[in-house]
Amino acid sequence: MALISRNRTTTYGELRDQVDHLRGGLTSIGVGRGDRVALLCGNGRHFVITYFATMGIDAVVVPLNPLRLAPELENEIASFGAHVVVIEKLSAGTWANADRSQVPTVATVISSEHGSGPKETQSIDELLNADPAPIAADKFIWPTVAKRLRRHWLGRCHQQKRESSGRSRHGAD
Repeated sequence: MALISRNRTTTYGELRDQVDHLRGGLTSIGVGRGDRVALLCGNGRHFVITYFATMGIDAVVVPLNPLRLAPELENEIASFGAHVVVIEKLSAGTWANADRSQVPTVATVISSEHGSGPKETQSIDELLNADPAPIAADKFIWPTVAKRLRRHWLGRCHQQKRESSGRSRHGAD
């Protein structure tokens, strides 16, 4: 098993297939080399698939805390100029409260859940039905990316534990 998310198992073959199709879906909506894709997702299947698909088209994936307040997300997204924002049910309410005029670079919002975003939100399931796209970067190696992703998740888990215990990133306040 590659993943277990929401009691759904995903094999490595299924994961690779989903990543290939999402990569095709992302390229079909204009995401390309160097574009920034903000992930407002928890640690689950959609996070993993989108992370790998984005890296596979040589775009830049920027995972953000899905529990941030709307003004904080606006500032973060505006600072790196995201072209696409991927939301899930957990972050849909926050994104709905975001002032879109503060994030003018965002051209597309993709939701992992049907009906969890604004009307103009594109469903990730629609993008998963796209034709597969080839990997853009010749040096894209699954084990290397898996190591980076694991390090990111571990760091994110530690950060969330510190935030929930009332400590800042640099120690106790």
